[in-house]
Amino acid sequence: MIFDSDPKIKQHYDKLPEELKKAIALSGWEEELRTITRQNQLHIDDGAMLETEVILVLIGLDTAQNFESNIKKELGITLSQSKVIADKINANIFMPIRKIFAEQLEKEENVENLDAGQILHEIENPTRSSAPDAPKAVPIRILPPAPLPPAVPMPPMPPALYADKLLGAQSMPPIEKSVQMPAKPMMENKKYAVDPYRELP
Repeated sequence: MIFDSDPKIKQHYDKLPEELKKAIALSGWEEELRTITRQNQLHIDDGAMLETEVILVLIGLDTAQNFESNIKKELGITLSQSKVIADKINANIFMPIRKIFAEQLEKEENVENLDAGQILHEIENPTRSSAPDAPKAVPIRILPPAPLPPAVPMPPMPPALYADKLLGAQSMPPIEKSVQMPAKPMMENKKYAVDPYRELP
């Protein structure tokens, strides 16, 4: 069940009257909230935050009067957007639950002496002493990025090249290499009796 996700929420939910628990279960509020989330084009994370705010009001950890300002702050939306969303949630979730709850109270024989209006008032407007602290946000574990392979260091350039590169054309220092001649010549010198390039008569 969604109310089991946080120990404080579960503890407060367990203290609710059975009639209110039934009203919440019968209302289909979760599907209605998903519809409102889609209609207002909220991201999945924003939908989860909105769900948390609805739960806090449903179980009495927060008041309905703070709901609009809370969703504005938590979702990072404008005042007009938060008013539209809060009005839809009030009309499609809170009011139907309130109506179902009142009907449940009327049906129950053993609650004839309970005042439904008083119970609703206590749930919607909890006193500071009875309302526990709001649940903390669940931390998200972000994995560290994979380590990069070690960089291959560039060979250092002679300091004179830095200045040449900055000032204009550059010249590389001459490289001296010794070349050894083979011990035996590659072609043997042949003595020709007649010049091979002479024209014939």
